[in-house]
Amino acid sequence: MTLTAEAKKRKNPTLLDFAKRNSDSIVQKADAESIVKEIQNVNGGEKEKVEKAEIKDKNASSKKKLWFTIVDEAIVNEAHLLSYYYDPERNSALLCFYDEEKQRIAYWYDKTNHKPYFLVKEEPNEAERLVPRDLRERVIGMETVEKTNLLTMKKEKYTRILVNDPLAVKELRGRFGDSWESNIKYHQNFIYDTGLVPGYKYKVSGKNLIPFSIASDSDSQLKEIFKGESEEVKAFAE
Repeated sequence: MTLTAEAKKRKNPTLLDFAKRNSDSIVQKADAESIVKEIQNVNGGEKEKVEKAEIKDKNASSKKKLWFTIVDEAIVNEAHLLSYYYDPERNSALLCFYDEEKQRIAYWYDKTNHKPYFLVKEEPNEAERLVPRDLRERVIGMETVEKTNLLTMKKEKYTRILVNDPLAVKELRGRFGDSWESNIKYHQNFIYDTGLVPGYKYKVSGKNLIPFSIASDSDSQLKEIFKGESEEVKAFAE
């Protein structure tokens, strides 16, 4: 069994799977033809690949559209980050946004070349020696990094081992005496490293996710909203 097949077998269903499954059933029942169109964004000059389906309705002449889209090179001006996953088929982090302007779900694949990794105490030369031959091709590289030990509050050196897929972390971590950040699910690691916040609003522009800045008068607006609450609630709101 190949790695891709094994990863697909272990894959948990996501909102994207739900969207595809339900949309496929709609298209099949209506005997429709699924088409893919390239839409040119006039303002930004970016291209957006959008899946649509033309569905014949006996009782109406209007065409129905799928309620989701896969956004690869698009501009989404107001996108709320709903959830995040790992897609083994593309071997990439997958973010789910709500496009406020077009009122649809948009899926965005990572374009920052972020890779799975974990930390060990062994120096790079020693760490490389401990990697079995059959797993070496799945190691992208090793680098020395400095981290703060929160128990001693001292700087310590670690070796970061970068790999080409999350399953490699699981297979390699037991080869070392101790490992850190090796039990974190990849999509959670991606969110932490990129500083993304679920529920926050972003502008999606190609590979860039730009957070919306909070207006300068937000503090006064919050105080006005919570002015009748207790001091404890006001402190929490701030």
